[in-house]
Amino acid sequence: MRHGRRSLLYFLLLPLLWGLFWTAAGGAQEAETAAPAPAPASAPAEPALTSTNELVRRLDEVNARLFAINEYLRKPAPDLAGITVALPDRTREAESVLGGMENLDSTRADTAELVIALQKLRNLDRIFSRWRERLQDEVAVLDPWGEQLRTDSTVLRQAAGSGDDPDSDVPESLRLRVIELADEIDTVRQPLRRRLDVVVGADVKVGQLQTSLRDLAGQIDATRLTRQQQPLARTAPPIWMVPESTRPLPQLLQENLGLMRTGLQDYVAVRPGELTTFIVIFVIACFAMLRLRRSILAPGSEATTASDQLIIHHPIAVVLLIWVLVGPLILLPDLPIALALIRGLIAVVLLWRMMPELVAPDDVRPFRALLLLALGLLLQLGLLADPWFGRVTNILFGLLALAVFRRLARPDPAPVEARSDLRRVTRAFARIAPFAIGIGIVAEVAGARSLGEQAIVGVVFAALILTAFVTADAVLDSVLRAWIGGPGSRSLRAVRNWPDAVRVWSARAYRLVLLIALLSILPAILPVLEPVWRGFTGLLGTPFTIGNVELSLGSVVWFVISIVLALLIARFIRFMLDEDVLPRMSLAMGAASAASRLIYYLLVVVGILFALAVSGVELSRLTLVVSALSVGIGFGLQNIVNNFVSGIILAFERPVREGDLVMLGQTTGRVQAIGLRATWIRTLDGAEVVVPNANLISGEVTNWTLSDSNRRIEIRVGVAYSSDPQRVQTVLAESLEGLPGLAERPAPVVHFQSFGNSALEFRILLWTADGDNLLAVESDARGRVVVALRGAGIEIPFNQLDVRLLNPLPSDLPATPSGSAPEPPVTG
Repeated sequence: MRHGRRSLLYFLLLPLLWGLFWTAAGGAQEAETAAPAPAPASAPAEPALTSTNELVRRLDEVNARLFAINEYLRKPAPDLAGITVALPDRTREAESVLGGMENLDSTRADTAELVIALQKLRNLDRIFSRWRERLQDEVAVLDPWGEQLRTDSTVLRQAAGSGDDPDSDVPESLRLRVIELADEIDTVRQPLRRRLDVVVGADVKVGQLQTSLRDLAGQIDATRLTRQQQPLARTAPPIWMVPESTRPLPQLLQENLGLMRTGLQDYVAVRPGELTTFIVIFVIACFAMLRLRRSILAPGSEATTASDQLIIHHPIAVVLLIWVLVGPLILLPDLPIALALIRGLIAVVLLWRMMPELVAPDDVRPFRALLLLALGLLLQLGLLADPWFGRVTNILFGLLALAVFRRLARPDPAPVEARSDLRRVTRAFARIAPFAIGIGIVAEVAGARSLGEQAIVGVVFAALILTAFVTADAVLDSVLRAWIGGPGSRSLRAVRNWPDAVRVWSARAYRLVLLIALLSILPAILPVLEPVWRGFTGLLGTPFTIGNVELSLGSVVWFVISIVLALLIARFIRFMLDEDVLPRMSLAMGAASAASRLIYYLLVVVGILFALAVSGVELSRLTLVVSALSVGIGFGLQNIVNNFVSGIILAFERPVREGDLVMLGQTTGRVQAIGLRATWIRTLDGAEVVVPNANLISGEVTNWTLSDSNRRIEIRVGVAYSSDPQRVQTVLAESLEGLPGLAERPAPVVHFQSFGNSALEFRILLWTADGDNLLAVESDARGRVVVALRGAGIEIPFNQLDVRLLNPLPSDLPATPSGSAPEPPVTG
């Protein structure tokens, strides 16, 4: 009941958090975008109207257009009004930021100050980008209307002409109406032009400010990178030299809170859809975790690991921790300072609650001390961004971190196999952390702020991130095991039949996602890694030339990665089709295998094209490759292409399918698999024969199981000549009644075949639908025939041979001793 109330509390707090987001957005009217009316295309120069009907029709069109324009101009546009009202204040703010940034001493400013300056510039840039998009949409509506009205006025005045023209066919009343409508057009064009001038002027002003902000942001970013590449540079005096003037702490707090509030407002106003999606996915994941928790608590299941206990006791907290780590990577890029601070605070609070289930009781206190350190540094960076106060607090936190890491680095008395992954990772990290923190303290005292911040703050945050990601990995492993043993095995055949393979590949997938998330967070924690990353990406982007082809290492790497991912995805989809999707569909024999194979080939081809596109290869240039390939096919690849095309024909026509019993020449066996080039046949003796696909298409193949598995059995039997043929047929037919495996249709047939040398020969023809057990059915049938004939007293004779002597021996020959040959008669 306690956990149920806790889960309910999470869900009740969720709408409150979302309300705070929208409250922080402040002027939400800026986020409202009125959908502009569709703009007409700019009309080309039109010929003069030559008939009254054309003129009347044109008048109707102009009337409709004027009505639409008047309605649009009367309709209030709150977003445009908000932009117009807010533009002067935002202009002053931008000019103030530009002035302040230009006065910033980049040679003395530390990394934190440069990051905050960049954050201010990016906040304004996001606002101006949104404004410019709306203003340009408005220009796209108003400008074509203005051109169209100008054209309408010219055409109508030409059609009206002069009333003194005796050759004019336009009635006077219609001419007056045309003139009146032309004057009305000129009247409407004035407010339209004024509104267009205001919008264009605002767009130009915002564009100039945005360009200036981006130029300055590029300069500050370059300075920040230079500062990160020179961590030993002294950017401040020694710590004992207190500045003559320091801003009061309340003023610092107020300024930094205002900065975070502005950044949060702008981010929420720019990305409301992403934030909504983020929360919706979190809610869905919470319901899924609660359902999985019930399967863990089900009778017969045992929760043996610490991560199992986490899912049982803190299901919502577990989901929130994982989603806070991974979700922003997918949905919320470029987080502002406020959301980054909230993200870190959530991770600290959740790990604080989970720590008793993650480590031994003796290790709970040092781990919680590490979390308190991280919490203090988060608040210090977010609220107390002053050079001197920040240095003092960094030194104090560094001294505390030395004690905490010393406690975490102590030997673990538990056996090796009983130690948790979190304990092993943090103990290894805690052994090297004090050296970096000691260097950071010395650097902060001496004035090398960049090195001091990265060595103290970066090490503590790195320990926090490692703790969070190791916890997430353990929890996801527990979730995966619980899902495989519960809902997954009940709903999916693939999970039920291949649990180990599903677990291994799923673990690889989510660990890859965690690794990517970790790599995306590390540059923000340890800024010294950003130049290394930029240098690495620059190396990947460096082009090199091979003949007439210009490539880069990055394009080659992306091509290989894309090919590998395409093959893995194609195999996974084929695996799911074979195991779960296609078996649930009522398909003909072999159709599922053919469909799976064709989908696999299609996915591989699409993956190759995608890999080429990702690597920067223009697909239009593939014509040269296709031409070269065709020449190669003409010279030496005929057999390969022939077998490949034959494999496609086998997939569509399906004369031979996997599992069929076929006879190809002297080879008889079952088809094991039909590949891209060849088919594998397993003979009845157990040998595997690889047959090129072209042989199955061009040669004669006997397929015993193409349309069905019915097989005919022929039994020949002979009886003595003294037997009654009718009675023999009756006995043989009755012996086959109730034979297991015997097909009802066609019915068994017994007929008198011929007069043999030693017996009357009968032939029995019967069918079985169980072709796989043909030998067993035939053996059983022969045994029944023998038993039935013996029971009826019908003799099955041995082979008999009558020998006739053309010259019989004389009867008066003397007898010979036994065993000796008679002497031949003596003839004179």
